[in-house]
Amino acid sequence: MKLVALIIIVFLLTSCKTQHSKELLKGNYSSSGYTSEYNLILNDNNTFMYSIGFNNSLIAECNGIWMNNQDSLILKCKDESFLDGMSNTYMKNRLNNFKILNKGKKLKQGKVILTKR
Repeated sequence: MKLVALIIIVFLLTSCKTQHSKELLKGNYSSSGYTSEYNLILNDNNTFMYSIGFNNSLIAECNGIWMNNQDSLILKCKDESFLDGMSNTYMKNRLNNFKILNKGKKLKQGKVILTKR
């Protein structure tokens, strides 16, 4: 009987995956490099604003819907008009995927690490 209980406990502990809640993730994140700056705002209603700057100038920005999938945060930029797509601040990467670190205190995409403020 104890063996069965132990097997069930081990199974439950190893099969559970971390799910980050909306409450945990919402807020402002930013990262400053030597010359680059990344800012992300995650709102309660699952909308976001993501911007990238360089030497205090806006390079690219987008807004849209965010969702979390276990240990990842997915940003899906809304579709823009043809003219908006020709703007010099148009973000070409319309789907951004961040790894959630430190219980939602940090987000990582490649070499970029955003810290919750």
